[in-house]
Amino acid sequence: MRNWMNLIEHAASGDQVAELVFQDMDWSSGNGDTVIADYLRNNSDDDDSDSDSDSDHEFGELAERVDIHSPKFKTWFTDWVEEQYGEAEWEIQNKIHDGRITLWRCITAPRDWKPDPSRHPGIYWSWDEQAADAHWGSFNNGQIKWMIEGSISEHDVDWLQTLAMNAQPSYQEEREVRIKEGADVKILRVYPQKNNRGW
Repeated sequence: MRNWMNLIEHAASGDQVAELVFQDMDWSSGNGDTVIADYLRNNSDDDDSDSDSDSDHEFGELAERVDIHSPKFKTWFTDWVEEQYGEAEWEIQNKIHDGRITLWRCITAPRDWKPDPSRHPGIYWSWDEQAADAHWGSFNNGQIKWMIEGSISEHDVDWLQTLAMNAQPSYQEEREVRIKEGADVKILRVYPQKNNRGW
């Protein structure tokens, strides 16, 4: 039995993932406030924490109470990020069999659509069939949702982006796997999604 952790640790360190999530985080929004409130709860004896309720504030106010660029916050944030992507990391790794992983991608296309073998099926996939959705799809001209089930080599996963997307609160529900540009995808099947509009 191989040590699959070596593959991910070689491709992405916790510090790299945390930096990507940190840069992508909107610190003036609800997600940013949620993270900072969690930090304050876990560091309640710090000077930058006070007795005010963390829930009684305007968005962005908590960011003014914490130096999110300080080494202390960055260390805490790295640990927090690793906790956020931990479940996804485990789930994805358990889906790897014989060096390959099955993924799902949902698109909108005409009812008579068939995959074009000369076109790459895309880099945004999900490790959970139930979470795959056509987030940017259009239902114009009678288009419907199609589910693509594909298989790729574990080495074609962009582990850094995948872990970052699964740690970022704004995207966690997508359960995304980002694959490398030009990665070889073996299409296993294509079928209309059950919850199509108009069906």
